[in-house]
Amino acid sequence: MSKKTVRKFKCMKCNEVYDIETFDSISVCEDPDLKDRCLSGDIFQYECPHCHETYMLSYPCLYSDSEKKFMVWLADENFIEGAINDSVIKQLDGRGFILRRSEDITSFIEKIQILDDGVDDRAVELAKYDSYIDYVNNRGGKEVSGLYYHGKENDILKINIKNNYRGLTIMIPYEGLLEEMNTHPNMFEIDNKRFPLIDSKWIIQIFDAANAVS
Repeated sequence: MSKKTVRKFKCMKCNEVYDIETFDSISVCEDPDLKDRCLSGDIFQYECPHCHETYMLSYPCLYSDSEKKFMVWLADENFIEGAINDSVIKQLDGRGFILRRSEDITSFIEKIQILDDGVDDRAVELAKYDSYIDYVNNRGGKEVSGLYYHGKENDILKINIKNNYRGLTIMIPYEGLLEEMNTHPNMFEIDNKRFPLIDSKWIIQIFDAANAVS
């Protein structure tokens, strides 16, 4: 069951204090209507009832899909350590749940979409990394402002690259990414039980470590 908390919030524009409703957890199998609200970012959008200023508010939120067996937590590492005990994490891992953490709303929504599509998020970060290297080295592009997962169609992962001038979609065979990870299992091994943060920093550290010993 999804859990909510009513909190006091002070508007950053008019300084009025009022109640807002936040989601501590979202169980999409029990509350399927919340899935679209989460993927659109609607659950993080608020409007001041006094001055009508609108804003996005990030707060700790656990998204859970018990059918597809994954959880994504929007929270920092210290929050998670105090919010769930090791025995529960071990049980979830033993049941085959994918456990992940995100640090901001954008990556939280993207991570949910990736896992909802049944895609290995490590492969997505590898695809982003390869796309960035290809774009910078071979295409003479301007400075990259963002790389985003744009879905999987058949065996193709689509990665959007954005800069200040235009966007570009790069398509990479998914099976090729999985094969590369399987060829170097130790490089891409993660501790699923600790709600790992699988993002651009993670993939960069992997290749930095590999280059350091080569």
